[in-house]
Amino acid sequence: MELAGKTALVTGSSRGIGRATALALARAGARVVVTGLEPELIAETVALLRRETSQEPLALVADLSRRDEVRRLARATLDHFGGQLDILVNNAGMSIVEPTEAVGEATMDHQIAVNFVAPLMLSQLAAPAMAARGGGRIVFLSSTGATAAHNQTAVYDSMKAGLEALTRCLAVEWGPRQILVNAVEPGHIVVDLEGLPAAPSGAQRAHWETIPLGRPGLPDEVAETILFLVSPRNSYISGAVLRIDGGRTARTPVIVRPADS
Repeated sequence: MELAGKTALVTGSSRGIGRATALALARAGARVVVTGLEPELIAETVALLRRETSQEPLALVADLSRRDEVRRLARATLDHFGGQLDILVNNAGMSIVEPTEAVGEATMDHQIAVNFVAPLMLSQLAAPAMAARGGGRIVFLSSTGATAAHNQTAVYDSMKAGLEALTRCLAVEWGPRQILVNAVEPGHIVVDLEGLPAAPSGAQRAHWETIPLGRPGLPDEVAETILFLVSPRNSYISGAVLRIDGGRTARTPVIVRPADS
């Protein structure tokens, strides 16, 4: 129960990595805010937390593409917990695969709002509450696309690169207030390995072969890294970006050349 007495807001916690993170923090004793766009999925996460932990989560529906909704989420969290917010995990994000020249202004604005503006605003709103309690922890969910570009996701990858720059900036600026700010870079993450074939074929097999560990990752593996970063076990890591991709982006591409004739 290393997070007993702490309050944590995890955005996009109705599914995937966000849900796994909310569960990991609740198991460690934190009072968790579960938020997302779909009430049904939020209810599933809340039921899971109730069943597996002693914590009673706060459930809030919020559209993070809207600045008024971002402010409402922060205000509702602080009001519910008497002004306390110790941990902020900016997990929510969205990506659209589309040729860059075809990205319309509305799509561009939506991606920028969710992937960069909302995390920045929530951090701004959380920092005073954290500082008032002697410090806090902020984690941004980046992507390996921030350092190893994906195809036709220029806006998404650029926003993730921006989050990594923001991580470093806030670590420097807010360090004197004892707010530790870090980011994680998940690679290929799947919900459940058991749902995948034991012997993948075709494009899936080719993709797995680029991962040194030979498989995609799981949400729990990302959540455990986040748990460490926001826990008392981490007292000196700030401004870091931790890559969770099975070694894929560390791998030097192998170029196969035809034998000399």
